[in-house]
Amino acid sequence: MERRDSISLVVREHEAGTRLDRFIADRLQLSRQKVNSLEGGIRLNGRPCKKGRFIEKDDVVQIDTSRLPGDWKPAAHSPELLKVIKELDDIVFVEKPAGIHCHPLLQDDVPTLLSAVLCKYPEVGLVGRDPREGGLVHRLDKDTSGVVVFARNNHAYEVLRQAFKHGKISKEYIALVRGRVFGRGEITLDIGHHPSNPGKMVALKNGREKTRGRIMPAVTRYTHLAVLGGYTLVSIAIKTGRMHQIRLHMAAIGHPVAGDATYGYAEQDVKVMPLLNRHFLHAALIGIPDTIIANGVRVRSNLPRELAVTARKLVRTSNSGITPR
Repeated sequence: MERRDSISLVVREHEAGTRLDRFIADRLQLSRQKVNSLEGGIRLNGRPCKKGRFIEKDDVVQIDTSRLPGDWKPAAHSPELLKVIKELDDIVFVEKPAGIHCHPLLQDDVPTLLSAVLCKYPEVGLVGRDPREGGLVHRLDKDTSGVVVFARNNHAYEVLRQAFKHGKISKEYIALVRGRVFGRGEITLDIGHHPSNPGKMVALKNGREKTRGRIMPAVTRYTHLAVLGGYTLVSIAIKTGRMHQIRLHMAAIGHPVAGDATYGYAEQDVKVMPLLNRHFLHAALIGIPDTIIANGVRVRSNLPRELAVTARKLVRTSNSGITPR
């Protein structure tokens, strides 16, 4: 069994004939200083070796990552939470369940999605600008489920971060919102941080709302899918990715996400949907164009069982005439 503080890499055909230290630097996007710190902690096909060795196709390189300098790093934990949707050489798409953070906020904060990812992809822990986040290139709220992308090396990390920043990656969500929504709509309200509550955001409807820090533009587009009693199932696409953007924008136009305790009416929603113990928001699709990754890729995530069951029960409940108040 591979140790939690080590990773194994298999040499690909185009990497054959490369010096071992160059291979490690290129594959993990490490500086020369960090590669030098691994001396004595590298094995080639199970045997200790010097970093100046040349490697061949299908060689297995095992690296003791505990020798790398730096702050504390999240540990692998809770492999049962890991559900891989799609794996590529440089990135991996995984399913985030509701109820866990994407990355740890404190050293002993487990389980998180990152800690689960590290069980199968320990190289992700060596990526990125913050060791607490590893190769995580975007986030979902704790109680939002759906597809999340992790970079497996620093080159992919930087490319994806820039693509997300500039709105080049498609992101689509499924949400259940209060009230009846028809057709399509676009919300362009700017967003700022709440002046006193760090866990909340503020939508600027008239420009006189009090906020803290800079004001951020945000665009949310929604499309009617189905009316379920006094609620509506909608598809939502965003180009920006502000904190709580979808939940805040939908609440600002009078259609908060069902089960949202921060911006909506969760206590009233649960009377209609007793099984709903989270907000009804799911990241259903991420699309990366072929200008960023070869051939492009679109990765989908189905509604988790708890949301699908809630929607089906809502259909039956709505037929009895019960609607939100």
